[in-house]
Amino acid sequence: SCSASCPPTVPATPTRSPRPPHRPIGAPLAPPPPPPASTHGQDRQLGGSLSGVGGLGGSGFQCECLEDRPLDRWEPGVFDMWCASCTKKRRESAAWSTLELSLPPHQLSSSALLPETPDSEGPGGGGLGGGGLEMCGVELRGRQPPPPSVWDCLVSCHDKLGQRLARKRVEQGVRLYNQQKHLAAVKKWKQALRRINKDNDRFITLGYLSQAHLDWGRYREMLDFGFQQLDIANEMDSPMLRAEAYLTIARANERLGNLEKAVSYCRHSLYNQCDQSRTTGYVQLTLGNTYLVYSSFSKAIEHFDLALKVSRSIHDTALELQVYCGLGHAFCLLQDYEKSLSFSAKAFELSKTFHIIDLNSKYQRLSLVTLATPLRKLGRLPEAKDCCQDALKLALTAGDRPTHARCLSILADIHRQCLDVQRAYKRYEASMQLMVHLEDRTGQLLALNGMAKTLGLMRRQSKICDCRPLEINNKVIDLASSLCCKLIMRSAHLRLAELYRILNDEENDALQCRLAACLTEEMELTCGVCGDRYGDQGGNSLDALPCSHIFHAKCVRDLMNSADRKKKKRNCPDCRRSLNSRLMLICYDELKAAYADGRGPPSATTFPRYHHSPCSDDQPL
Repeated sequence: SCSASCPPTVPATPTRSPRPPHRPIGAPLAPPPPPPASTHGQDRQLGGSLSGVGGLGGSGFQCECLEDRPLDRWEPGVFDMWCASCTKKRRESAAWSTLELSLPPHQLSSSALLPETPDSEGPGGGGLGGGGLEMCGVELRGRQPPPPSVWDCLVSCHDKLGQRLARKRVEQGVRLYNQQKHLAAVKKWKQALRRINKDNDRFITLGYLSQAHLDWGRYREMLDFGFQQLDIANEMDSPMLRAEAYLTIARANERLGNLEKAVSYCRHSLYNQCDQSRTTGYVQLTLGNTYLVYSSFSKAIEHFDLALKVSRSIHDTALELQVYCGLGHAFCLLQDYEKSLSFSAKAFELSKTFHIIDLNSKYQRLSLVTLATPLRKLGRLPEAKDCCQDALKLALTAGDRPTHARCLSILADIHRQCLDVQRAYKRYEASMQLMVHLEDRTGQLLALNGMAKTLGLMRRQSKICDCRPLEINNKVIDLASSLCCKLIMRSAHLRLAELYRILNDEENDALQCRLAACLTEEMELTCGVCGDRYGDQGGNSLDALPCSHIFHAKCVRDLMNSADRKKKKRNCPDCRRSLNSRLMLICYDELKAAYADGRGPPSATTFPRYHHSPCSDDQPL
C-alpha cells in the first residue's frame, strides 16, 4: 500500500506564492499550473517505468506517491486525486492564497507574510530584507489602474469632436437666423443643445433659443428656457449669468401679463448685475414697459431714461431704438402726439442703420408699428395705414405673430376712426384670436378695448342694443383690473357712465364717474403747476423734469422764468428736488437740437415716406 511504501515526511512550511503577472485585456487564459514536483527518487523511477503503460504517463503528471494521472482529469482545487500527505500540502498552500486574496491591502499583516521557520529565509524567502517587500511592490503595481486603452482614446476623441461640431452648429444657426431662416436656425440650436456638455456653451445656446421664441410669440417656451438658464447659472455660481437668466424670465412674464413677477425678476437681475452693461439696460427697458402697462408714467419715463443712458454708454443701437419706441408709446398715451411722433421717427431712422437682414426687418417692424399710432391720432390716416400695412407685410414674411396681431389691431383703429365699424370689428376679432393664442394678456386688453369702442359707435348708429356695450365694457374692466392697467379702466368707466346716463340710471352713472376720478388721481394725470389734466390745454405739449415728473411744457417754462427773475433756486413743484442746468431728461437732448435747427417734429408735408426695402436672402450682410 501507499502508507507502507512511503516514509513519513515532515510537511513543509507554507510559503506565500507569488502573484501571477498581470494579464492584458483580451489575452487568453493561461493553462493551470502543474502540481509540485515529487521529492521521491524511487517514485520518479517507478513513474518513469510506468509512463508508457496504458498511455497514462506520456500526457499526464506524477504525484509524489501515486501513479501518473492524465491531464484531462486534473482540475485546480480538486485534492482527492492525491494521497493524504499531498492533499494536506495543497490545502495549506490554498489557505495562504485565500488569506492573501481575501484581505484588503491596508489590513495585511507583516507577520502573516513572514515564514515560521528559518529554512525559507534568505534571498528568496519572505523576510523583510528579501523578496517580501519586492512581492508587495509587485502587488501594489498590479492594483494600479491600467493605462488607457485604444478604445478609451477613441471615446475621448469622439467627445471632443462632438463638442466642436456642436459649436459649429450653433454658429451655423446664428448665420441662418440673421438670414431670416428661423426654423432651420432653431433646429440647429436644438441639435447642438443635445450634444453640448460645457455649461457656458449651453447657457449661450439657451439664450439664442429664448430670443427666437420671443420673436415668435412663444412666451411659455421662452420661460422654460429662462429657468434652464437660471439652473445653469446657479450651478456655476455666476452673478452675471444669473442676472441674464432673470432678465429672460422677466421679459417672458411681462409678455404673458404677469407684471408683478416681471418687476420682481427685474429687481433680482439688478441685484446680481449693478454695472452699466447690456443686461442692465434691457432690465431698465423691461421695467419701463411694465410700468407703462401699470399707467405709472413717471416711473416708466425714469426707467426709459436710465436705459437710454446705458445704451449710449455701451453704444447699443438696438437698445436705444427700443427706448425711443417706448417713449413714443408713453407720450402717445399721455396725448402728446407731436412728441410721440418725434420719438417714433427717431426710432425709424435708427432702424435703417442695421445691415443684418433679420435685425433690419425686426426693428423696422417695431418702429413702423409705433409710428402708426401717433400718425392716426394726428389725423394722418393714409400715412398711418401705409406704415401699418408695410409692417404687416414684413411680419408675415418673418413669421412675427405678435407684430401681426398688433398690426391688425391698429388697422382696426384706423377703420373705426373712418367709421367703418363692420370691418373694424372683424379686425379686432382676428387680433383677439391671435392674442389669445399667444397668451398675450396686454394685447388681449387692447383688442377688447377697441371692440368696446366699436360697439359704442354701433350703438350710436342704432345698429345694436345697449346690452352688448355694457357687457363688453365690464369685461374690459375685469381684464384691466387683473393687469392693473388704470388708464384703460378709466376709459371703460367713462364709457359705462355715458351708457348709464343714456339709460337714466343716475346712481350707476355717479358711481362710474367717481371711479374714473379716483383712477385719474392715482395716475397723477394732472399738471403740478396749473392743476389741469393732461390733454385739456390746446396742443398738450408735455415735458418731464430730471426727476421724471411730468408737466405742461408751457407751465415748466413759466416756472423756470419766474425762478430766474426772482433769483431763486429751481425746484420741482412735486418733489421739491433741486434742478440743475439740464432741465429735461437725457432723451430730449437730440430732439431739442432738432427744434433749434428748425427741423422740429415732422409735419404732414415733411414726414418721410417709408419705402419698402428688400429683405431677401441674397442681400449682403
